[in-house]
Amino acid sequence: MFFEAKNEIDPKIMSSNFIKIDETLNANICLSYYKPDLNEYKLEIETNLKRQQEKFNILKEILSSEKKYLNDIREIVEGYYEELRKSCPQDVPYHIFANIKEIYDFTKTFYCLLENSTNDEAGIAGCFIKKHKTFLRLYSTYCQNYKMAFNIAERLEKEHNTAKVIQTF
Repeated sequence: MFFEAKNEIDPKIMSSNFIKIDETLNANICLSYYKPDLNEYKLEIETNLKRQQEKFNILKEILSSEKKYLNDIREIVEGYYEELRKSCPQDVPYHIFANIKEIYDFTKTFYCLLENSTNDEAGIAGCFIKKHKTFLRLYSTYCQNYKMAFNIAERLEKEHNTAKVIQTF
């Protein structure tokens, strides 16, 4: 619109100085209009960095939790399970811990998958999606066995030899 108004001015009145002033004014207006707000970019960069840090912390927490869980299951399998196997009838450890060895093997494999995907949230999510059926199968079996396992463990605690095994851990 400014350009159209300039065209309506009588060419005799327009001097070369007027045109230079007008061009400078237009240039300044354009520059101030298109001039990037550095504070806005700084805020955007800081926000992106904060999001990246939050994602990193979440991925780190997932990996850390899974590693702790793996160590806890290892303790159960190599400690409690093996000790009960030595001091109880053959089927008792299985009835108490059900498929804990299978869960342990799965967790080792799953942890390795996660560890190889730590810098990529899509990779981590992919691990869970890829293994969700195995999770469901393993933990369904384990959970379905809970009531029977609890009753057997409660009964074994009352037996002197088994109570000693349990207390050592």
